[in-house]
Amino acid sequence: MKTTLHTITRLVLMIALLLAVALSASAYDFMVDGIAYNVNSDGTTVTVVQDNQYHPTYSGDIIVPDVVSNDGKDYSVVAIGERAFIQCRNLTSITMPETLRLIDKEAFMECSGLVTIVVPSSVEELNRGAFLGCTSLESVTLPASLEDLNNYLFFGCTGLTAIQLPSSLKHINSSVFDGCANIKEMIIPDSVESINNYAFRNCTSLEEITIGESLKHISKDAFDTNCPKLKKVRWNVIDFDEFQSRDDNPFYILNYFRNNITSFEFGNKVRLIPSYICSQFTNLESINLPPSVRSIGDEAFVLCGAVTSLHIPQWVETIGDYSFAQCEALTSIVSDIINPHSVTCSDSAFAMIDKTTCTLYVPKGTLASYQSTAPWSEFLNIIEIGNGDVNMDGAVTSADVTELYNHILGHKNINTNTYDIDDDGAITSSDVTAIYEILLSGEVDNGITTYTVNGVTFNMVKVKGGTFTMGCDEDDEEASDYDRPAHQVTLSDYSIGQTEVTQELWRAVMGITSMSFFQDDKRPVESVSHYQCEQFVDKLNELTGLNFRLPTEAEWEYAACGGSKSKGYKFSGSDNLEAVAWHYGNSYFQDFTNPDFGTHVVGLKVPNELGLYDMSGNVYEWCVDFANHYKPDPQTNPVGNEFSNSFIIRGGSWDSTSTKCRVKIRNHEGNTGGWLIGLRLAL
Repeated sequence: MKTTLHTITRLVLMIALLLAVALSASAYDFMVDGIAYNVNSDGTTVTVVQDNQYHPTYSGDIIVPDVVSNDGKDYSVVAIGERAFIQCRNLTSITMPETLRLIDKEAFMECSGLVTIVVPSSVEELNRGAFLGCTSLESVTLPASLEDLNNYLFFGCTGLTAIQLPSSLKHINSSVFDGCANIKEMIIPDSVESINNYAFRNCTSLEEITIGESLKHISKDAFDTNCPKLKKVRWNVIDFDEFQSRDDNPFYILNYFRNNITSFEFGNKVRLIPSYICSQFTNLESINLPPSVRSIGDEAFVLCGAVTSLHIPQWVETIGDYSFAQCEALTSIVSDIINPHSVTCSDSAFAMIDKTTCTLYVPKGTLASYQSTAPWSEFLNIIEIGNGDVNMDGAVTSADVTELYNHILGHKNINTNTYDIDDDGAITSSDVTAIYEILLSGEVDNGITTYTVNGVTFNMVKVKGGTFTMGCDEDDEEASDYDRPAHQVTLSDYSIGQTEVTQELWRAVMGITSMSFFQDDKRPVESVSHYQCEQFVDKLNELTGLNFRLPTEAEWEYAACGGSKSKGYKFSGSDNLEAVAWHYGNSYFQDFTNPDFGTHVVGLKVPNELGLYDMSGNVYEWCVDFANHYKPDPQTNPVGNEFSNSFIIRGGSWDSTSTKCRVKIRNHEGNTGGWLIGLRLAL
């Protein structure tokens, strides 16, 4: 027995001795300027590690170099190691080199003295909990190329009030911002594809969130239940069909906050409003749907009892069962739909709305169509409105000026487009001026005339004539001699198509389906020659008894520039090409099966000053003129009748660079056409 005890005692002493030796050994390979490093397996790079075996003691302001030397050898610093600075509460700042590729797990966990972090652009990976519990952290800069935010990355960073996420980001993993109790707004980039469990749990100050276009998965627990201040959602997700299960349905995700949310905005590319998306949002104040919307799902806004106004865009094709049912406070519906006969609208879409007190406002010239089409015809008060009819009483009078002026002075939130008279996207004193001009001119309509051919409608926009400078200046570096010289042109009044001619209009006129490469009724017709367009115009004139035609090049440029309302934009409607055009940067891909490859449905982008869509990009548009060089002399209503082997095309296409999409840049093509060229009507 004594022998056994003696043996055990000796073993314990030996183990203690071995532990003491191990603990006395260095926890790192070498130290330079107070920073500890381990040499990586490649023998040429190092990782920053803990400076103490028991607990790191880094403090103050630390600058990590890009290259460090030891025993005459240089090493590149490529990583901050696992728990390298954990609980270094006296660490006040850290400067990291551009050679860094990795910040490992819990590297700065509970570094409560850190206020600002700039993660170098070279970093490819931020591992689990890298900044977990950095409670004083106020500012974070992330690499532009970062694709993943790993679990618990900023968990409990209560000092964060805002963070800009990189545009390359694809995945926001579990609990990334869990407990970030002072973040008030979160903008999730269009690149993000997934948001996982508890990503924003306990973000108790979060008031606004914007969700980007590419989202495919969002956990129903992404926000959990503890975001009590969330009131505003901007939802830009395009492909709702990519949600894979019932749990991924936005209704189940956002339903936690249905009694909180007062504003729910949809992005200008959203085509489908899914079923139940805002069902029972009891404090939602208004519903404004973007022009891109084509379908509104079942019960999308059912029981939104606080909604008083609703705006339905022009190109809606389907309105589902009980879409707006029991919106009992609804007093006005503004519908931009030109032909209600062509819309599949459920009889229950507006069920249990008081149709004796709720007024339906419709485009000028469509009253009879609405009065003869269910369920629209159930509304007792249907009023036609035109541009300038601010108070929507069916007439443009001084009362509209007063109404608009009072709204501007009171800085009240405006939820209907009837207030933006000059169509500049803002409600200002210039809209008051625009109303006065309407009153003085006697033009109380909205300048849009709707035509119907074999059941298909299209709009023509009146363009008030004037004098403008056509062509490019000599110092325009993007222009060629073909775009010069700049010269004065005077035009009479005319009308031009609000959109490019669609495939459904081509079929309605010609009686056959077009040979367009990108088949879709609402996309522009393309792969049509100049001669075929002339045949189309002749046939249209036979059917209508009118004198439609292709625009002259001068008419095209004047309209694309915004006519008498021109603000001098580089592209048609904006200096921002992305806002107004489908072009090479957003529509051309090596993968031809990409759904965004090629042309797009007309009217999805922002219109120009005259309310014209897609005059930059989507498809080139044939003009009536033969292609020749400009003449420098002032001209009135010029037409390029001098024969050449090609015709003018304008505006650029889905395959065009930004230069070709400019309103001042010309191009030309032989009679044959192709998948880049379509047409727009003039009258």
